[in-house]
Amino acid sequence: MKLKLTLSAPSVAASGFAPAELARLLAVRTTTAHSGDQTWTARRWIVNGDGSLTLDIPPFDLPVQEVGGIPVSGLALDIEMSAASMKRTFALAGKVELVDASRGAATEANVGINVVGNGGTVRLGTPSTFVPTAPVRLLDTRSGTGAPKGPVGPGGTVNLKVAGRGGVPESGVTAVVLNVTATNPTAAGFLTAHPHGTARPTASNLNFTPGQTVPNQVTVPVGPDGTVDLYNHAGTVDVLADISGWYSDEGSVFVPTGPTRILDTRSGIGHSGKVGPGYNYVCVRANSWRNGVPPFGVTDVALNVTATNPSQASFASVWGTDVVDKNPARRAPTVSHLNYTAGRTVANAVTTVAPECVHFDNYAGTVDMIADMAGWFSSL
Repeated sequence: MKLKLTLSAPSVAASGFAPAELARLLAVRTTTAHSGDQTWTARRWIVNGDGSLTLDIPPFDLPVQEVGGIPVSGLALDIEMSAASMKRTFALAGKVELVDASRGAATEANVGINVVGNGGTVRLGTPSTFVPTAPVRLLDTRSGTGAPKGPVGPGGTVNLKVAGRGGVPESGVTAVVLNVTATNPTAAGFLTAHPHGTARPTASNLNFTPGQTVPNQVTVPVGPDGTVDLYNHAGTVDVLADISGWYSDEGSVFVPTGPTRILDTRSGIGHSGKVGPGYNYVCVRANSWRNGVPPFGVTDVALNVTATNPSQASFASVWGTDVVDKNPARRAPTVSHLNYTAGRTVANAVTTVAPECVHFDNYAGTVDMIADMAGWFSSL
């Protein structure tokens, strides 16, 4: 194997160091998974005529071992700066090339290096804050809401408009928080959410088996046209999406905590006894939250909600109000956060508005509800 690292001339110039000076300050160490450390110092950097820097790592072996029958190997590339550089903050950009001469194969990737000086910061991406909203259904392929009516086929994609819908602004939105549900799948598969106009990542947001209904909370960046894509891998499946908030440059800041259990109907935390049918609900008052949650300035909360011991197939919704809602005519939003069958335990992350009271609602049968707080969002 042979490794070459190149730092672009524009980024070297922007660092404030002369190329030769930066070459003396940078040291690189590579570590292979099974052979220990080997270090090559900055003396191997080449200052090119255009001001870029190139580092050729001497040829080395990259051993491969089998773990559980699977070939495993690895290479780590560490870049170290002399302490003399720590008075300034800068970023370097370039590429790394890995060549396997024995196989005639080469791999190339872009690389970015951020060097943070004393008391300095480097901004990675665009900072955003969260803006909560009452849950609103943006997509339901069963009814034709937000997309053509009918299940999504194998390898199919639903392009969902989010900007300008459900309280989301037309512009200035960097990402949205959706509760995505897959229902009526005909085959084992998965869904992947990603911003429209970008390559689909090799990741899944929901995994399901035939006939299963599975929800999951997803945070996904929004494409330049204000839409996101939901891809189905195999079989056919109906897809639902409910929005609970979005990210922009004006919103609430997340404050992590706990996790702290604020509801367990089995042991009497927050409420004693199972939640009944017919949109029956449990209200957990804001003033009962523990673990340092302030009495004001909290816009919404991040929860892990679990439904257990359900007596029949049903679903649960979680939503907040600014008063303790005792009006039976006032119903939960027409969204679901958890879907379950008799005897099955399911959990999902939920972000919900929480000015005064968080309601945990059950549609049919009886069920025990558990909620653990992971943090809250503050407008202060």
